[in-house]
Parts: sequence; C-alpha cells; structure tokens
Amino acid sequence: YFAGKLSSWYLPLNLTLAKNYMKLPNPENEFDNNILKHINNKSWGVIYIPEDDEGPAYGFSVGLYHNFNHPEFIIFGLSQEITQTIINNLGSEIAQGRKFSNLQKSEKVLQALTCQFAMVEVEHYEEYLGYANWLYESLSNPYPCLQILWPDKNGILPTEEGCDEKLLSYQPMLHKK
Repeated sequence: YFAGKLSSWYLPLNLTLAKNYMKLPNPENEFDNNILKHINNKSWGVIYIPEDDEGPAYGFSVGLYHNFNHPEFIIFGLSQEITQTIINNLGSEIAQGRKFSNLQKSEKVLQALTCQFAMVEVEHYEEYLGYANWLYESLSNPYPCLQILWPDKNGILPTEEGCDEKLLSYQPMLHKK
C-alpha cells in the first residue's frame, strides 16, 4: 500500500474528514462487517494481535482517521485489556477534540508514566496494520499512525539514552530515528 508517496502522506487536520472523501471497503466476512459497524457506531475499533513466534503482542486503532482526521494508534507489548483501555481512552479524548502529535509526551496515557507518540513510517504498515490498510485502501495517500511508546521500569522511554534493552524487544521502533 502507498509505496512511493512518503513526502505528502500526512494531511492537515483541518481538511474535510476522511469519511467524506473515501470509499469504505466491501466486507468479505462477519468480522469485516463487525469492524465497519463498530467504526460507524463508536467511531473507532481496536484490533489486538497476540504475541507469537514472530513478535510481541500489539493492538491498533481503526477509524480515528476516518471519523476525526486524527492519526490511528499502535502500541506493543501489553495485555489485550490494557491495550484496548489505552486506545479507547485516547479515542474518547480525540472525540472530545484533543489531538496527539509526533514526539508529543503525555502522562495521561498509562497511569502516571510518561509515554510518547511517534509517527509510524509507512514501510511498517503492511506488516502491522492490516485492518487499517483494508479500511483506508481507497485513499490516494497513506493515513497517519502514531506509535505509543511506554517507558521502562526507571521511566526511560525507548527513544531515550539508557533505556532497558529488554524493553526494546517488546516495542519495535516503527518511527523514523
């Protein structure tokens, strides 16, 4: 998806909502139907992928860009319950007008821990964001996605010097370094 269009992939938030100029995909099964219903009824959904031999567990949003012109979210290495809670809490804040941006830090994402948002490079979309790619396949430019980075036990983020190396195995870095 979207190869060769990296320079103009993030649309300003004051443009018409994506849902006004994109065509939703045709559902192929009941899960597809449920995703589309969830996006229409709640404005977003959360997809969770359990840990396997290929990598850590992760979850991502679908529908935030469609309904709010806000980047989707992806977060790695946490349980399904925590992942869904974090993304749903952020989605609720976005629905109330809050915006999150690249390299922004926030203490309201994961209790009192400082987390950081980092713009995901398009080259990672195919591997990690399957249903979001499906939802946005009619767009001529890539949709934006922010990775939510959480700190190690000492409060050091993966983007900061001294972060515990073990933490990096739970959070692949999908942003431009």
